[in-house]
Amino acid sequence: RKRPLPMVPRKVAVVTSASGAALHDILNVSGQRSPAIPIILVPTAVQGASAAGEIREALRLAGRIPGVDVIILARGGGSAEDLWCFNDEGIARIIAESRAPVVTGIGHEVDFTISDFAADARASTPSNAAEMVFPDREELRGRIHLARTSLARATDRSLDQTMLAVKAVRERLSLLSPDRMISQRMEMIRTLRGRADQQIRSRLSAREKELAVLRVNLEHGIHRRLERVETELHGIRTRLEAISPLGVLDRGYALVYGDNEQMIARAAQAKEQTEMILRFTDGRVTVSMKGAEGHER
Repeated sequence: RKRPLPMVPRKVAVVTSASGAALHDILNVSGQRSPAIPIILVPTAVQGASAAGEIREALRLAGRIPGVDVIILARGGGSAEDLWCFNDEGIARIIAESRAPVVTGIGHEVDFTISDFAADARASTPSNAAEMVFPDREELRGRIHLARTSLARATDRSLDQTMLAVKAVRERLSLLSPDRMISQRMEMIRTLRGRADQQIRSRLSAREKELAVLRVNLEHGIHRRLERVETELHGIRTRLEAISPLGVLDRGYALVYGDNEQMIARAAQAKEQTEMILRFTDGRVTVSMKGAEGHER
């Protein structure tokens, strides 16, 4: 049931004699260690027949003071008879029922009373009780510095870990980002388009080369075919000219046509004509029929 003492009490109540050495020792120690912590003195007799009753009332009063975190019950050294009032059952019960922790500093180190056993902490002397209750400023400053350093390191570690976690999450999110996916798809499309363009250009170049070869071959074939056709036409023209009736005109012959532009090949056909057309090699002449002898006119 022993309660721990606060590290830095807000207010301390001291139950002891106002003129005893215990109060002087407590004030001396508290002034050196923590002069900023308020001390409220609840004076009482610490020896004699009425001491037990006064100590009980002083403890009750100290327990009702607002803001008191620790109560010190102290008395300087003395004989067993001088310290006998601290063996009072009522004092022990009040100490046990106290709202705030109670520290006893009664007598010397070898002195024990019932109040010491009932208290939350026992000090060997009043000075020792003050050392237990009032923290050392330098020690607190060192603890605060250590705590600040530890907190800064812990904060830095936590921030580093958090930043690493955020970086990892950002990298994972960037892999799943729509912008990244779109960018990858666009890059893939550009790559495929480039490959397609290259293949198309390559195929077009191959087809152009093939077309050039085919064009040359076709032109050569056409030229050869035209030469053959021209040779054949020349032979046909030669043969046609050889058998053409127009060819004999150059040798002094003429062709006879009637007025209906039909060729006359016999004298009987000529009898029926009033005019005839004679075609020479250099032109035509129209003649009129004037007389006939036999079958000739």
